[in-house]
Amino acid sequence: MATTYYLMSGHSSTGILKPIDRKALESAPSRDVVVLNMSFKDTTKVKRKRDFFISYFKELDAENVAFVEEETSKEQVEEEFEKAGLVYIPGGD
Repeated sequence: MATTYYLMSGHSSTGILKPIDRKALESAPSRDVVVLNMSFKDTTKVKRKRDFFISYFKELDAENVAFVEEETSKEQVEEEFEKAGLVYIPGGD
């Protein structure tokens, strides 16, 4: 289960936080990341953000990047949080 929860203000896309994000992932108990998306509603933006965060965390050496959103089932949420080393909570709309 994740011991690191990481709340961001939306500056990840600039790259300025990459050293901090890398350190957070390195110190996490596993290389599995869960992005808790409760911020983005527009389907086009959701896809763009998913693609961005998958690429971003893979570049930082994440093994898996999963997304939890409003429609994610309770069972899936529990499963993803059980595997997660890092839970990332992006800023958004």
